[in-house]
Amino acid sequence: MQLFHKIFGKKKNEVDLFSKTIAQSVDIFFTYYQEPGKIKAEIKKIAKSDQEEMMLFLFIPHIFCRLTFPEVEWTDYFICPNDNGEEIEMKFSDSNIYSKMYTTIKNNWDEYLSRDIGMVLFHSGDFKAINQMLNNGSKLENLSALPPKISTR
Repeated sequence: MQLFHKIFGKKKNEVDLFSKTIAQSVDIFFTYYQEPGKIKAEIKKIAKSDQEEMMLFLFIPHIFCRLTFPEVEWTDYFICPNDNGEEIEMKFSDSNIYSKMYTTIKNNWDEYLSRDIGMVLFHSGDFKAINQMLNNGSKLENLSALPPKISTR
């Protein structure tokens, strides 16, 4: 249950402080875009837990992709292991951490658009898949995304 608590439960003051962590993490993506290992290491320095680090590292590029390509049919859930290691579907809307990340990034979207968002998108598997499908002749509005999968490995 601890993984679920980390992903879904945060107290109000922790959530408010988390906005600052999100903004710092986005800046880390822009600063170290050519060094994925450095991005992860820098986020680890400011994250409160391994789970928070994982969510920031995985979902910041995912959220950038969702906001950049709203025409894609996005899933409303992600796949996450439970305490027994079984994979379960979790709704994005049920995750306080994800919701706060999405809201914070969306609220700062104009500022991020003034930068090269490709630096963040480059780290998204969704972006790579969309790019490949477009290069193969698909139309953006005909694409459907697979749910992101969180791995404990």
